[in-house]
Parts: sequence; structure tokens; C-alpha cells
Amino acid sequence: MELKDYVDAFEQSVRSLLALLEPVDEADWARPTELPGWSVHDVVSHLAALERELLGDPLPPAVDGYGSHVRSEFGQHMENGVAARRTHSAAALTAELREAVDARLPEMRAMRADATPVRVVAGEPWDAEKLLRNRAFDAWMHEQDVRRALTRPGNLDGRGADVAMEILLGALPFLVAKRARATPGQSVRLEVTGVVAFTATVRVGDDGRAALATAPGISSASSASSASAEAAEPTAVLRADWETVVRLLGGRLSPNDAVVELWGDTGLARRLVDRLAVTP
Repeated sequence: MELKDYVDAFEQSVRSLLALLEPVDEADWARPTELPGWSVHDVVSHLAALERELLGDPLPPAVDGYGSHVRSEFGQHMENGVAARRTHSAAALTAELREAVDARLPEMRAMRADATPVRVVAGEPWDAEKLLRNRAFDAWMHEQDVRRALTRPGNLDGRGADVAMEILLGALPFLVAKRARATPGQSVRLEVTGVVAFTATVRVGDDGRAALATAPGISSASSASSASAEAAEPTAVLRADWETVVRLLGGRLSPNDAVVELWGDTGLARRLVDRLAVTP
């Protein structure tokens, strides 16, 4: 994907979220999300805080004590921005997010792939591509967090879904080889169903390195191993709907509660399900 695609996905997700929130009662903002310790209000606070940080605002003060859901310095950084807005009204919070996004979008569209951004989240040294991809992914994931909390599904196949698929496919070889501990010669096929449907196969080579053998955007003509990978029976197969995969990818769903069909080497498949989360 190009930088423009990430910015478009980010904007589409945030605009969709803001439209969703317009008719929501103030009381519903207190509904818990799947993120431990965070309500709908907290998720929107998080989005507003990050965009204000990227605009160069002073960082909020550290809180006196963090809940058990905060497990790292990065998590503390995120919690500070949320805590600073806990007394804000829903109207004030949506206005802040809308104004911050309107201010940020020109900056985002002016970024270039060969330039490192001056301001990055929590001081992380992200280049323009990583920053914009992560902002698009973060906005879409949090829109889905809010939608599930309010039981108002939608936009599951929006532009942010393309970014989520890209992140999943980029991480899948590492997840299969390192986290699930697949050995040379083994392969894992992931079958995703639902509003976003695709199949991806990861094969571990004799050197222990894993790579996508089949996936959206990979054809037999572009990968010497694709034809044989398609013909060979994978060592393990996993099948789940898109929303389940997304929730596992984002650590929103316990693997024990996920409905995932497994075939072949179910031990290998199970290890992948248990270690699919990529978000901090």
C-alpha cells in the first residue's frame, strides 16, 4: 500500500467513528470495551490524545498509579493521555478528536516515504510508512472496539480492513515460525471467511525461514514455490471468520474463547491461535 492509502484508511475510520458517536447517549460512553480498563470514553480519549501528541502538544502528566491492565512504559504513556481526559464530556471529546484529525490530515498527506517524522508516538523512531500504517490500523481497530461495545457493527470491511490484512500477512511468517514453532518443511494455511475472505499459506524452508507461499497478491507467476505450495497438503489448517481473526490479532479475544476450526497438526495450529496477537 502507498502512504496515501494509509491516510485515506485512517480518515475513513475516524469519520465513521465520529458519525457513529453522534447519537450515542452520554451514559453509553461508560460502556466497557474489550480492552481491559478502557470504556468507550477511554478509547476515544486515546485517539484524541495521540493526534494531539502528534500535533506537538505537551504531554499530559503521569498518573499517580496505573491499573493492572497497564503492563509497560508504552502502556503508561497511552494511559496518561486517557486519564487526562476522563472528566471531559462526550461532546468535548468528540470535538477535540474532530479538530485534531482536521489539523493532522494535511500533515499526514504531506509526509514522504523517505523522510523520518519529527514527532512520533511515545518517542518511538518510526518512519513515515510505519507511523501512517500504525495510525490507520489503530483508528480502525478502535472503531471496531467501540462498535462492539455499543453493539452497532459496521465498517468491518472498510479501508482499515485492508491495512489490518496487510499487517496480518506481514506478521504471519514470524508468527508461524517463531511463535508457533513450526519446523523446516512444515506449512500452515489460514482460511479467513466472512465480509473479508482470503486464504494465506506460510511454509517454513529447509533453512528454518518462513515465508508466505500463497496469499492475496501472491500468484504462481510471482512466487516459484506457489504452485507446489497450492498442491501440497499443509501441515496445519486454521479457519475462522474475519472478525475473530481481527480480535485475536489485536489481543481483544482470548484464544480460549475464539471459534476457530483446526485440521492436521492441531498442536501447531493451536500454538498459532494462542500467539496471534501483534498489538502491545
